[in-house]
Amino acid sequence: MKEGLLSQIENLCKPILARAGFALLEVEVHPGKEPRVIFIIYKPEGVSIADCERVTGILSEHVDQFFAGRYHLEVSSPGLDRELKRREEFDLFKGREVRILLKRPIEGEDTVEGILEGLEGENVRLRSGAKAFAFPLEVVQKARLIFK
Repeated sequence: MKEGLLSQIENLCKPILARAGFALLEVEVHPGKEPRVIFIIYKPEGVSIADCERVTGILSEHVDQFFAGRYHLEVSSPGLDRELKRREEFDLFKGREVRILLKRPIEGEDTVEGILEGLEGENVRLRSGAKAFAFPLEVVQKARLIFK
């Protein structure tokens, strides 16, 4: 699927969702005879089934313009153990427990777990017990929410 289409869908739908109280984390388009368009949405108090149904109604008329025939629209929450994929997610999920795999060791650690304190400039801030970490976003290989 062309990146241009994803960008167009995201650019149109992101502000619409923001006005409705949701952050758009991700859009996926799975091509096929009847393509699947998946929206991953977030709000701090959690995303309910009713929220997904409401957002489906809000988005369907806007997404229609991108597809000539039938398609399937799916709206989902980020899940309890979401991988953080975008810069803004490090602030959105502030206060949540995360596990971060680093590209190179920082203070002798190549994996750190703790409470995400967000971004400060280009640095990820994390607290693990009494220890505070701050490291450049560019050294993060993978970051994932931890569900306990």
